[in-house]
Amino acid sequence: AQAYRDSIERIRVHTPEARLNAAVAAVCHPLDAACDRHPALFRHGCMAYSVLFLGWRVIFGAIAMGWHDRVRENARYYIDRQRRKDPDRITPQPDPKTLLTSQSPDSRFYGRGHIPNPPWILYNTQSQFFDQTLHDWRWTADPELERLLRPALDLHLDWIRDCFDPDDDGLYESYINTLPTDSVWYAGGGGVEESAYAYYAHLAARDMARRAGDPAAADRHQARADKIRRAVRSILWLPGRGHYALYREQGG
Repeated sequence: AQAYRDSIERIRVHTPEARLNAAVAAVCHPLDAACDRHPALFRHGCMAYSVLFLGWRVIFGAIAMGWHDRVRENARYYIDRQRRKDPDRITPQPDPKTLLTSQSPDSRFYGRGHIPNPPWILYNTQSQFFDQTLHDWRWTADPELERLLRPALDLHLDWIRDCFDPDDDGLYESYINTLPTDSVWYAGGGGVEESAYAYYAHLAARDMARRAGDPAAADRHQARADKIRRAVRSILWLPGRGHYALYREQGG
């Protein structure tokens, strides 16, 4: 039991505050437990029934603890499952079985660039997965992680553009992509969360392209990031309140 505890409490601090020392050691345990059925696959951070749940928050904890090997292998597992080709699922297809409130299995949502979640998962946690994994790459510059991420990120960015910005105005619909978006009906309107995910991802894709000596790709990603930034600031910023709006209705 002692050896098991020592293997998990990899982060130790020594400060004058005993409770802080204990808290840092203790937080290692839930982060480790998030991988308890596979040493490098993160599942839902607070719901034990979810064996595999792509990108749901806990990757940031592993980054903070320096468990970069787990982050890389988690990325490898999911990226290997990303759909690289899908000539059939190219248009949105609302599902009549759910009264058109979610996408059918034949929709673009499940097409090229999509990383399959369990079939009952309707969320877009894929954007969270890339956002968190990119933060790890920013901290480590891990070349192996970069090799995994660059082609997968390009596919992901095509996917979110087609699915969440079909009118190409630079704003992306937040399709149940964060916990606060549960039960929020965006109805196709451009939202701040997904637009922020897209902006950060395009900047990362730009920097990876520069490092790979691909200026054309770098310029393309920079142009898209600039478009998102302009759209978010011009459409969603509320000057009288000093913050961004959650979203703008599709009808205006």
